[in-house]
Amino acid sequence: MQTTQASNSFVTPLPRIIDSELAADIEKQSVYISEGLSSLKVSNNLSEVVVHYKHNADIEALRSKLSRFLEAMLQKFRRIEPTVHYQRSRKKNKIFEQNVFEQLIQHGWVFKHGQGSVSFSGPALKLLNVVDDYFKNLYQKKFSAVDQHYPTMINANLLARCGYFAMHPNAVSFVSHLPNDFDEIEAFRKVNEDQGHLKITHPHAFAAPDHC
Repeated sequence: MQTTQASNSFVTPLPRIIDSELAADIEKQSVYISEGLSSLKVSNNLSEVVVHYKHNADIEALRSKLSRFLEAMLQKFRRIEPTVHYQRSRKKNKIFEQNVFEQLIQHGWVFKHGQGSVSFSGPALKLLNVVDDYFKNLYQKKFSAVDQHYPTMINANLLARCGYFAMHPNAVSFVSHLPNDFDEIEAFRKVNEDQGHLKITHPHAFAAPDHC
């Protein structure tokens, strides 16, 4: 696979022209390629990918991971034809607002805690609840659905039996805890006194995760 290099970026041709659905999936999953990757975009003609990388990235390692990632994506991709149960078109052809997320933060209606983690308040929270209620009522009417509440965590062995760790290991967040040992707990407490960030006492400080 030959690549064309530019400053802090390079272009890699795809083995074949792909469709837009696979292109969108490649772009979405590209965050799992390498910490050195800044962004990945499939070209408009769907025949190559444009990669931007961080200044301290290991370029050769990134190319190798990218090549194996693309090979796996092209081999494993299976098109799923969607079934449309309900469709609603926009009533008015208004111009879409730009930089919505930044505006929500400025208004104080959204607070960003970290990657993929936010809090809502004000009109943003009200809108979220309205959308949830709308689809809940729609599914109750269409499919006789009933309200159910599930725990945030799921047993790790259940995911293992489902084959989830083999199929989607990149999507799992593991929940662990300190062992039930006074010395280990005290050591962890002391090392984290007056710390501005989490500090781990040793590589095996946490118990093996049994929930995700």
